[in-house]
Amino acid sequence: PAFHVEGPDCRAVSEIHQIIDNMPRMTMGTTELTTSAVAYQYRLETRQTLAQQMIGLVSDIPAADALSERMLEFSFGMRFGPVRDFLREKATAIAEDPYQCEHLLDLNKRASEALAQLDRPMPPFVNNFRGVRASLTHIAMSEESIPADARGYLALHVEKPEMFVGMAQMFLPDLSELAMEPGGPPIRLPETLIPQPGLVAYAAMSTDAIGLAMGEGEESGLLEFLDPETGSEGTFLSVNYDMAAYIDYTQDISARYQPDDGDYDPVTEIAGAMQTAFKEMADRSHTEMSFSAEGLVIDGRMTFK
Repeated sequence: PAFHVEGPDCRAVSEIHQIIDNMPRMTMGTTELTTSAVAYQYRLETRQTLAQQMIGLVSDIPAADALSERMLEFSFGMRFGPVRDFLREKATAIAEDPYQCEHLLDLNKRASEALAQLDRPMPPFVNNFRGVRASLTHIAMSEESIPADARGYLALHVEKPEMFVGMAQMFLPDLSELAMEPGGPPIRLPETLIPQPGLVAYAAMSTDAIGLAMGEGEESGLLEFLDPETGSEGTFLSVNYDMAAYIDYTQDISARYQPDDGDYDPVTEIAGAMQTAFKEMADRSHTEMSFSAEGLVIDGRMTFK
């Protein structure tokens, strides 16, 4: 953007130049292009000092399996306590030395508002949060938008899982009867804790995670799911999914909330035909977002049948 500064206010001009110099630079390109796969990469390059700080915010938890054959693999890892400290440091720097340029005064206000929010005490769970992961082979939603049937695993990564379980047991009497311990065998959850009748679920705990296995027989792999090898350094979000299954899921949701009223809609018909054609050739999609020494990196890859 172009700024117009009147008068010999050198500091205001310097502030604007400093912000422009610190703006990330984006590069993007295709890294693979064949008849069976398309891959791409986006880079938001920042100053090295800032990039190193952002790497330190990421939790060291496993990334989604790039070779998975499950319907969905998802992983998100971020240390909310350090994230709050990082944001507070940036906001405090502005609050203690506010901008003088009239075009940047709104940043001063936002910094003060952010500090007021960040100074509020964080709940213990949020401060202990490290990440969440999912690996599902099947999921079906009820009309109430809750899982009617599911198979797979969920994991909540925290600093102290025993403390989290203890807090949950205080509010859920039925959960207090489950004697979970790190590395112990999965324990079947009572039906009173499962929102959908007939859904079988088991819970287990590792030294840094609490896991849930859904579906009869899935509990045999729960402990292994809770303690795999960690992913690449700096990767905070990764997802791998079956594109055809995703299209089926979204079409089902759309049909549920947009019932057919009998009127012919050529746009809807064309869109449906395009989705059907894409579903027949689509295979899998994999995306990773990470912080590196250069800044934010987004890698994506789609494969086709």
